[in-house]
Amino acid sequence: MKKVIKAIPSDINYEEEGNIGGGADAQMAWFICTDPKTSKEEKNRQIKLLLEYCTKDTLALYYLIKFLINYKKK
Repeated sequence: MKKVIKAIPSDINYEEEGNIGGGADAQMAWFICTDPKTSKEEKNRQIKLLLEYCTKDTLALYYLIKFLINYKKK
């Protein structure tokens, strides 16, 4: 998805500093969240990052579908 979204018009950026940029980062954030030794503050931070990342993925899918629908109409 990250490579495809770069090829169509969108304003999504996965490369922002300090954010989750891909599946490996998301997986690590999940492991941090589920580790009983992780502080509540850090869990909350990781949850926020995961929500932002998943939101971008959902929006990217929307842009891809919108692009394909408009492409088919041409």
